[in-house]
Amino acid sequence: HARAVSHRGPYKFGPGHINVPVAIGGDIICPGDYVVADADGVLSFSPAVAVDLIARAEDSLAREQAISAEIANGRVEQLWMNKVLQAHGLI
Repeated sequence: HARAVSHRGPYKFGPGHINVPVAIGGDIICPGDYVVADADGVLSFSPAVAVDLIARAEDSLAREQAISAEIANGRVEQLWMNKVLQAHGLI
């Protein structure tokens, strides 16, 4: 005897499509796109922008590491903060 009923059948060849764009959370993911996720969220991008995106991420990481080094050295006045304040005309 069956314990339950499911509206989904035991399909082996459909319904569905392979290698077509799909919409996930309002974003369009195309075949070949990269999808990267961590605890903070999900990012998708095409291979065409991967090299530029990685370069920008490495630049961001270098800036964050420089800020962390200044904080670890105990400097009260930090160069990154001065740049932000100066850009807003505060120093």
